[in-house]
Formats: sequence, C-alpha cells, structure tokens
Amino acid sequence: MEDVIHKFEKILINDPTVGPMHQNIDIKKYHENHRDLFAELFKGWHFYSGKSLNEAHRPFKLNDTHFNLFVDLFAQALKESNASEENIKDVRKAFELERNEVLNRRSLYEKLGGEKTMEAMVEKLNQKLANDPTLGPMHKDVDWTKLQLHRKQFFTKLFGNLDVYEGKDLRSAHSQLKLSEEHFTTFEKHLKDVLGEMGFTEEPIKQALTLLETTKRDVLNSTTLYDKLGGEQGLQKFVTTLDQLSAKNPELAPFFEKVDMTKLNERRFQYFSKMFGGNSKYEGKNMSSAHDSMPLSDKHLKVFLDLVQDALKELGTESSVRDEVVMMFQTKRNEVINQ
Repeated sequence: MEDVIHKFEKILINDPTVGPMHQNIDIKKYHENHRDLFAELFKGWHFYSGKSLNEAHRPFKLNDTHFNLFVDLFAQALKESNASEENIKDVRKAFELERNEVLNRRSLYEKLGGEKTMEAMVEKLNQKLANDPTLGPMHKDVDWTKLQLHRKQFFTKLFGNLDVYEGKDLRSAHSQLKLSEEHFTTFEKHLKDVLGEMGFTEEPIKQALTLLETTKRDVLNSTTLYDKLGGEQGLQKFVTTLDQLSAKNPELAPFFEKVDMTKLNERRFQYFSKMFGGNSKYEGKNMSSAHDSMPLSDKHLKVFLDLVQDALKELGTESSVRDEVVMMFQTKRNEVINQ
C-alpha cells in the first residue's frame, strides 16, 4: 500500500486540475495522513487522527468532477502497481461511501450515521421481515447473507445517492412475488419501527419513508409514472412546457441565459424518463455536478416545483400524478442544492 500511495500522490500533485490545490503542503504529513486514512478506509484500522474529511476539504469547494478524478487517479496508481480489477472495484466502492462527506453534503445516509447504521438497520429489518406472517414466507429460501448485503447497498444508494448497489433492478427483483399495496405498507411499517427503536426522531424517519415511497411502483411492478405522464410523447410535452416556463420565470431565468435550451431539453427528457421509469439512457452529468456552480437555495427549488405543477396542470395531468411527480423531484433536493 505504501508504494501505491507514493505513486498516487505523485500523479495527484502533477495533475493539472487538482495539482494546484496541493501547493505549499507539508508532503511528509500529507503522506502520513493518506497512509492512515486509507488504512482505515480499506482495512478498518483506526490510526487516522487528522481532520474529518468534511473539515479537511471544505476550503476547496470541491465538486463531483474533482471527486471522480481523485478516485480515477488512485485507480491508475493501483493499476500501475498491478492490482487486480476486483481490488480496484472494491477501492472505488470504499471511496464512494465517502463522497458526501468529502463534498460537504449532508444526505440522509450521513444523518442516520452512515455504513454502521445501515448494517444494523438492515439486520433488524430482516429479523422483523422474517417473523412477519405476510412477508416472512417470501423470505423462506433466501440467502440471508446475500440479502443483507444487497439491502444495505440499496438503502445506502437510496438514502445517500451513492452508487454502490449491485443487485437486480427493483422491478426484476420483485417481479415473481406478486406484491400488493398491503405488502409494501407492511415493509414501510417495519422500517419505521426499526428506525424508531434505534432512537431516530420523526424528521429523519419521515425522510426515509418518503424516499422509500419513490420505489413503490418498481417494487410492485405497477404502471410507471412515465406511462402515467403519457409515455415519450407526454413526457416530451411536459419537458418542453417546463423549459419554457423556467426560462420566463424571473427567479430562474438568469440561470438559463447562456444555456443551450435544445441540449437542455434533450438532457432533461433523458433524466426525467429514467427517473419516472422510462427506457431512455441518461448521458449527462449527475445532478450535483450539473448544479454545483449555481447558487441555488430552497427558494429556487420551491419556484421550480411550482412550475412543475403549472406545467402539468397546463397539460391536463391528474392531481394525484402531479403530486407524485413533485414528490420525486423533492427527493433530489440534496443533490441539486449544494450547500
């Protein structure tokens, strides 16, 4: 590991993007901090005594592009040291868990206590599900070790927007179970009970249940929001109407002055399609990177959500569908407002 860290630091310091951030540093202390931090991240050894990742990186105003580059450069150092692809993949996952901490974001994942909480929460949840008269029989022949891992990854992604989930997509994973609203409600109740028993207050529990609610359509294999909006044609009308309203709104218009609206329309369609259950492949930046240079606040988000409602009303969308769409956007709050 020592050789890998030396190679990594050499690559990092000479990189044109992040290298300038490392001027005037104490190289010896920098290396020691890296050594102890990586030992803790990758091996669980608790030697690191430096600043928290949040505190150490706060002055640099980093974004997802910086973080992704950092991880890529470390992967490069590992490759040059003949590390296996499996080891490199594991390292990438370990770094991914620290993304929000480094970028000074406070997701629900962090609010709940991070990886250790996810582990304990899923273990308690699985115990309740196994003993539930309705859901228990569905878990009769499962591999509990594998299920524990996938559920922990699922909640880590759901609560922290961290790309660590390696299981099947939710529709495929539940397609043979013939689940109903009652099943989903029972699952929700067990999650709520677990979080309450772990001592969490009403607000984070409410956030957790709101995020879980966004997965209902996929879990129950019911009609997607994409289809409820009218499929490709209906979604395209919504995106175009929303773009027009946004560009005219006095609060949001300044953010669109130098934007290629044709390209934005295309990207928004791809992203909304993916978010609402369509088949389009999104090829743009993630939400945090796309908005990290914009001084957005909750006030801007409220204006945007009001415009979403206005656009959907203009298109004659049912009230219940409008509410679902707004709720989906609300779950993206921490990705869009980088404060």
